[in-house]
Amino acid sequence: MSGPSTLIIPGHGEVSVRSDVVEFRDMALIVAERVENLVLSGATFQDVLAANTTAEYEDKWGDPERFLRGVYSEVGGQ
Repeated sequence: MSGPSTLIIPGHGEVSVRSDVVEFRDMALIVAERVENLVLSGATFQDVLAANTTAEYEDKWGDPERFLRGVYSEVGGQ
């Protein structure tokens, strides 16, 4: 529903445009797949953190621990 120049005003964070949201979505899908594969192989949450599943995104998105906790839970981690 948004065009390339539509401004998106989030509840937290900076004002964004559609490409910013697409970039975040792509990152979230990639990380979720990585975490799911780890969970399926029996990884604990600490194993997921140690695997650096978000390494190439941390400069832009920051500390991943809270985000990874949510992803870990969503893909079936206990």
